[in-house]
Amino acid sequence: MSLELKNSVERILFSSLGMIFLQAIVFFFKQVELYNGLPFNIALPPKRIFDDDIEKTFAVSV
Repeated sequence: MSLELKNSVERILFSSLGMIFLQAIVFFFKQVELYNGLPFNIALPPKRIFDDDIEKTFAVSV
């Protein structure tokens, strides 16, 4: 995960939800356990977003 993505998510989590990164990860894992899978649907974004910048939208750093 890029540092830029992590920092952005941390700002959103804290300012909107008052939670830290680790709390969000634990919450996500508990939801995966509860749903026995991902707690949301996976879908491609609308075509206009998809065509604009697919590499940036789906970039994954390991």
